[in-house]
Amino acid sequence: MRTFAIFAKWGLVGAAVALACFAVIFSGAAPAPQTATTAAPFNSDPCAFPLPLPTQVGEAIFEQRLYAFLDNGCYAKQSPPWTSDRELRDTGPFLDMGNLNPTPAALGTHPAVKIWYSPEVMRWLDGGRKGAIADGGMIVKEMHDPPASAANGIDGWTTMFRDHNGSYDGWYWSYHAPPSSASNAPASQDARKAALAYPNSGFGLYCLNCHASVDNAESTFASRRNIDGDPLTYLVVSPTLPNPHPELLDLHDLKAGGGLGAEAKRIPTPNSHLLRTFEPVVPQLAKRLETEDPVPFPVETFDHVVAAALPAGPQQFITSDQCIGCHDATQNMAAPPNMIYPAAGGNGPITNLSPYGEWRASMMGLAGRDPVFYAQLESELTRYPMRKTFIQDTCFRCHGVMGERQLQIDRGPNAHFTEEMVYTEPGEPDAEYGALAREGISCATCHHIAAEGLGKPETFTGLFQVGPRTEIYGPFENPTKRPMEQALGLTPKHAPQIQSAALCGTCHTIELPVLNKKGEQIGTHFEQATYLEWLNSSFQNERAPVPSTARTCQSCHMPQVYQAEGSQPQKLSYRIASIEDNTFPLVDNRAPDAEITLPVRDPYSRHTLLGLNVFVLEMFRQFSDLLGIRSADPMATYGTPIAGLDTSIRSATQLAAETAKVEILSLAANPGSIDAEVKVTNLAGHSFPSGVEFRRTFLDVELLDQKGQVLWASGATNSIGVITDGAGGAPLPSEFFLNNPKTGQQAYQPHHEVITRQDQVQIYEELVKDPEGKFTTSFLSLAQTVKNNKLQPSGWSRQGPYAEITEPKGGAALDPSYRDGSGSDTVTYRIPRNATTSAGTTLSVRLWYQTIPPSYLMQRFLGASGKNTQRLIYLATHVDYTGTPAQGWRLA
Repeated sequence: MRTFAIFAKWGLVGAAVALACFAVIFSGAAPAPQTATTAAPFNSDPCAFPLPLPTQVGEAIFEQRLYAFLDNGCYAKQSPPWTSDRELRDTGPFLDMGNLNPTPAALGTHPAVKIWYSPEVMRWLDGGRKGAIADGGMIVKEMHDPPASAANGIDGWTTMFRDHNGSYDGWYWSYHAPPSSASNAPASQDARKAALAYPNSGFGLYCLNCHASVDNAESTFASRRNIDGDPLTYLVVSPTLPNPHPELLDLHDLKAGGGLGAEAKRIPTPNSHLLRTFEPVVPQLAKRLETEDPVPFPVETFDHVVAAALPAGPQQFITSDQCIGCHDATQNMAAPPNMIYPAAGGNGPITNLSPYGEWRASMMGLAGRDPVFYAQLESELTRYPMRKTFIQDTCFRCHGVMGERQLQIDRGPNAHFTEEMVYTEPGEPDAEYGALAREGISCATCHHIAAEGLGKPETFTGLFQVGPRTEIYGPFENPTKRPMEQALGLTPKHAPQIQSAALCGTCHTIELPVLNKKGEQIGTHFEQATYLEWLNSSFQNERAPVPSTARTCQSCHMPQVYQAEGSQPQKLSYRIASIEDNTFPLVDNRAPDAEITLPVRDPYSRHTLLGLNVFVLEMFRQFSDLLGIRSADPMATYGTPIAGLDTSIRSATQLAAETAKVEILSLAANPGSIDAEVKVTNLAGHSFPSGVEFRRTFLDVELLDQKGQVLWASGATNSIGVITDGAGGAPLPSEFFLNNPKTGQQAYQPHHEVITRQDQVQIYEELVKDPEGKFTTSFLSLAQTVKNNKLQPSGWSRQGPYAEITEPKGGAALDPSYRDGSGSDTVTYRIPRNATTSAGTTLSVRLWYQTIPPSYLMQRFLGASGKNTQRLIYLATHVDYTGTPAQGWRLA
């Protein structure tokens, strides 16, 4: 790949990060009129100045020039000479308590610094900090170990280089360490891993989380009094001076190149049990693994689209890395950052509860890279190649919404997003739209949705309206505006719709055409109806009378509590961003407190945004490199941070415990049978399972002897989650819809009211046949619903809204449990008494959940043969669920 060819020349870490930000030059920014000095030619003199503008020569070339300029100390060798601060100075208090606390605390936003200013910056300072700094202007901040001492050498540089065409704020930001330092040492990672690290340099980096709090549009705190006056001083407590502390890493250094945590374990070779089980129904599966390698997604670093420069200003959609600096648990000082648990920090594990930190590891944040979605998409395109444009437009309307929408905004309604755009990288055509699409349901998606039409069919299937591109919507009245306006040109506004279930309903109510083999439409079907299920429940709040039990989607999926291991749930209250305000050390030229102070939000809603899909979350955790995401959060560096996917999986598991209740109502040993009544009650605000129709939950009822040995079982599974004929038995034919040799009909599990055999299992699911009469998981072939016994939500009624869409089908339609609005189902188990079962002493009942059951995987493996299917085959055969909540391919 030509993108990576440069790394061998530059060294992995230093060069990789430069390529991360190429997408910015395709953001459509209009040139801003500026006075810039003609750049010096690129020659062998590293000190030639001015440097070329990164938007003119490309960021990779510019980064090479910049680092050489810094490494050679060129800013101190210029003629005429640059201006510098009067002295090396601290940027905050420094506390060294000696033996009382062996770890000193540097409480500044930077270590000790001495700043150098190019003539362009000095002209601005001398002009009273009025107007604009000319392009080519440069601020170089030498950084030294604190406390300030001439004995402490340079540890690195943070640099601001003015190029108004690069982004809304107009600065190219950079962190660079000397070539001999650990930060710039040759990396052992391959080029892909190096590119995945958070960029050291570029436009639109996190630096604005502090610099947007200045009192001017130039985003710099630069002050003349540091040059020829008396700089601000801070408390320094140290037993001996000078006192360098190399263990005190600069927080910019911690972020630079960050995000490459340890990858979780995985199975080194294909799961032999899975291959043996699937081989009869998916021929040549093992051979496909031997002959084809999985195709990786472009790395997360390339998902980089900044707010465009003036006069154009921000486009409708930008990527989440423009939000990460403020809305992550970003560590800016030695003190604990905002939005972590425990809030006081400490030496133990630290949980990142910030909006970015939790969203990034949610299925919303990962929707643009979801390997199951892409395999589904490939199956649909293979089945209906004549409807390629419609399929891609419709599917990416939610899963790649920002790319699909921005493309149409830029090129008109006849422009069509394609899957090929997802695989584009910086410098390639359409790379911006691919970057936006890979973000999935990103920050700018939900926070741009307008109120118009929400809850009505015209906004279903991802057809929501958006507000003006310069407005960003949130739930709070009178939000603090200046930092976001100054950084991105976006004005935060109060918008009640952001808390409505109808907003979620735009992508969680999907109505699709039913197509025959020729691709002709013969009807429609709701592929998912989660919002409609909620509307017909005792949880809804959008029609009178509103019940006292009303709860919106956000109430469950954006909880306002956090439950640590072994403790009770605790209510949360935080400021919703990490920006420079009056909690930071005093600094010159900060904006007035009233314009940058964030109120504490109580209650504080987390951005968990989860269902129960730990199966795919675990794939992302174990295969972060292949799926192109960072395994660690580069901003959340305080203490011992827990990886976001670990928190996400734990939160999903906690949610699973709140989803349903299982009871044994009665148990009796009768002469011919052991009889039990088992009741399952849905506690969710919608049907369970919900969402895409192939998910399922099922009862596992086991009769055990005194030693815990299974004597009889309905719903037992093998090690890969395939339901078997009793414990240790053969897979049931219904698991793969196998044909009955006598009748020619496909096997499936109907809805049961009474179960007497081990090959009968109560599975709560929706089963649909295609126009040709075969069971299908193709979203565009859902012609005939044979079974829908998903557990209804409490309060469901045949007289309620959309009842004809959410009503039970098949045997469940005749079951009294499905007509009383209780959201429950009762099943009678009659276990035959014989020499084996008579030794039973205990009845165990569990409810299991699966998002990718065996029949679904089978149909994906058979449905197509391209790179997306191959990737899912690789993931499914190598993922290791041992020791995870999904052990045995099932979630309790």
